[in-house]
Amino acid sequence: MLLNKLNHFGDRLEDIARGRLSRYPIIYAFIGGTGVVIFWRGIWHTVDFLMICFFASPNLLSST
Repeated sequence: MLLNKLNHFGDRLEDIARGRLSRYPIIYAFIGGTGVVIFWRGIWHTVDFLMICFFASPNLLSST
């Protein structure tokens, strides 16, 4: 019940935002491009963190 209300709210919010932003394509593209860059930057940092945790030498991770 709560998830349906939350889904409906998100769907309406998306429709309103898309409708308003479609009148300003440059701003719409800037927001979309920024979202893509932030998403891939997060993926990049996550992979770097996992590489350090799982594949780094034990001497590199020691605090002494």
